[in-house]
Amino acid sequence: MALINIVYPHTQVLGFAVHKADTSVIWSRFPLEGFDVYGYFDAYSYRGRQSGLDVLVTCEPLVVLPGEYNETVWQHFDYVLTFVDSLVEQGAKFRKFMPAVYDLPYTPEYTKVIDLTYVQPMPAKRNAICMINGNKSSHIPGELYSKRVEAARWFNDHSDLPFDVYGTPPFHQLPNYRGVLMPHSQKFITLAQYRYCLAFENMYHPFWSKGMLEKMPDCLMCGTVPIYLGCYNIEEYIPLQCYIDFRQFKDYAELDRFLHEISDTEYQTYLDSIRDWVSKGNLERHSVHRLYDKLLALADSTVSEAELAAKPWQPGLAPGHAHLQWRISQKPAIWSWKKMASVVPSEAILRGEFADNKAEYMFRQLNHMDISAEFGTEITGGKTTPVSSIVEFSDLKVGQRLKVEGTLGEDSMFVALKISIKAPEDEAVIEGCIQNVDYQKNTLRLLNREFVLPNGIVVKDSQRHIIGLKELKADDRVKLKGIYSEPKGFAAKTIKVEESKDIHLVELQGDINKIDQEKKTLNVVGFTIKVNENAMSFKFTSAAKPHVESAKRDFIKEYIKQGDIVFDVGAHIGKKTDVFLANGAKVICFEPQPDCVKVLHARHGNNSNVVIVGKGVADKTGQMQLAICSKASTISTFSDEWKKGRFVGYQWDKFIDVEVTTLDEAIQAYGYPQYVKCDTEGFENQVLRGLSRPVPYISFEFTIEFLDRAKECVALLQRLGYRDFNVALGEISHLAFPEWVSSETLFEFIERSEDKLLWGDIYAKFQPASPVNFQGGGL
Repeated sequence: MALINIVYPHTQVLGFAVHKADTSVIWSRFPLEGFDVYGYFDAYSYRGRQSGLDVLVTCEPLVVLPGEYNETVWQHFDYVLTFVDSLVEQGAKFRKFMPAVYDLPYTPEYTKVIDLTYVQPMPAKRNAICMINGNKSSHIPGELYSKRVEAARWFNDHSDLPFDVYGTPPFHQLPNYRGVLMPHSQKFITLAQYRYCLAFENMYHPFWSKGMLEKMPDCLMCGTVPIYLGCYNIEEYIPLQCYIDFRQFKDYAELDRFLHEISDTEYQTYLDSIRDWVSKGNLERHSVHRLYDKLLALADSTVSEAELAAKPWQPGLAPGHAHLQWRISQKPAIWSWKKMASVVPSEAILRGEFADNKAEYMFRQLNHMDISAEFGTEITGGKTTPVSSIVEFSDLKVGQRLKVEGTLGEDSMFVALKISIKAPEDEAVIEGCIQNVDYQKNTLRLLNREFVLPNGIVVKDSQRHIIGLKELKADDRVKLKGIYSEPKGFAAKTIKVEESKDIHLVELQGDINKIDQEKKTLNVVGFTIKVNENAMSFKFTSAAKPHVESAKRDFIKEYIKQGDIVFDVGAHIGKKTDVFLANGAKVICFEPQPDCVKVLHARHGNNSNVVIVGKGVADKTGQMQLAICSKASTISTFSDEWKKGRFVGYQWDKFIDVEVTTLDEAIQAYGYPQYVKCDTEGFENQVLRGLSRPVPYISFEFTIEFLDRAKECVALLQRLGYRDFNVALGEISHLAFPEWVSSETLFEFIERSEDKLLWGDIYAKFQPASPVNFQGGGL
């Protein structure tokens, strides 16, 4: 029997309750004594620790309640549920939840539910564009309140497309304001009559807006095409065919032309895509019932959210709770809405930087192994206990939870490339590429192991849509979550298709079952993991900064400064671009794949610090044939030799002619860069041949099987005067050497590695004998 108390000071439905089996959820304005779990809707609901698990549910974004996004607030809670993906990546205390839009009790007479009866066919949509928002303002950088007003005013003044504004407080400053839509049903009736809805969230920010927000669901429920801006990575949540991404237009005039030119057939394609997405049950993830399931799963580790979601919540108290009376907690509120809303966040908070709660390490010898201890929280009886920092391999203990990233050797032994100490969890994780699926036997082969899957296992694609097991196929990258126990082994509960990565990279998460100190091996989730002995060259300390000068250095943070020009050659969809922008750089993205260019325009098209060049880069200008791998676009290439390496099992199934330029031409057009990042899948040597003058810093990707090609690249750079080199292994930009070294030392280090799939980036620094004036064209 479990009791969950949702605490929300503005609730109009006192005592609203739902139940499932022997669990009840009760809403109240103040905490009720004696509950197992407390879900506080934003921090101003909190009145001090209660007897159960205290969970902060961040309903409002940074732009509305900046004071809520602070570690001094978070430390009061056992968990923080957030829609911000960037926070979820910070550690186990943060858990992902989708903004709750449906099944919320708004008034005693009205509970907002998913209702598809509002949808109108295209001929009935006689109105052009609407905007339904609150008339608000904010002092936080990245706010979109002013952008909403700006858009409404522009369309009123410059377009013949009718643009109607609704909302409260009233937009009296706008001539196209049409009033308040009440009750909620009137909002949906009105929304469904429009072809488009300008759906701007409260905020657009590269850190704080990563994660699905709330403006999109109502549009999709009513069959109205959103013109969307807000979620920084919206393409990871909603198919591009379901909305118009405002970021792909340079100004309102270009958007206006686009809307004028859409034919009825093209518009119907949007409606069909929306209907398909909604019909798969995707709106259900925005039900507050999923939040109840998450809170219950936090309290009871023996059940998963997927299992709980299979059973519906019913209105009214469960019979076992009907006789109970609850006392209201008399503790005073710690924070007020007004106080939290008026906070001015620091520059560090706006950048997504917090007091460092991760153990730092001291670097003794050079090695690509990276073991990092994470300060998580162990939940015991509603209290939090810090996890001790790890000093050396000998300090690892059976029962500690690890995240291990690495490769599978020929003897099926797991070779670790990176190990992280994680906060305790019950679920184990296995991630890798499918080797075989047997639909009749309900088995899946992964990491040279065969896993028997339970009937009805939940399978989701990369867009989080539920799919059938038969839609899985060999080479799909999947993440299995389940329970591991001995001697039963791993029992999978859910499967999710992940984005393509190096086919050989695999990941495990789970508790340490065995440790062999002599052989330096671990057993996690039934796999024996070999730890390179040189990994013991790392020590850990809980200090906020490294104690010694030789600690690992992040190239991007150290060498890329505000206003620097960076060439992102092989930008793909802009993941590295995001990192450069976060450091204040102006980024020139070179990307020849048309689909990737579309995503870049969607993400950065309106950013004045980004220039998107839909071309490849080579040793001379002209046209070249690009081989595209549809299954893994990250390995599309100009190089035939590249296809014979570690990705030999993949198919390059599409060939297109694309325009190519050179680094010299790019410098003339866009100015001298501080840094050139080159990631062109085996074509790096040809890219470097197109550079005749040195730039301060340059890097190129290498793989161990084509080390001769890497040496050729270094030789090309040496002819330009480069003498100082370094290397970062894997995806991260942490330099392996504490100081810049010679090419001989660099390759001696790389060739010492026993890793047959070693890869990373080689960095070169130009150190002229006399001062050089780096100059050229400009942005």
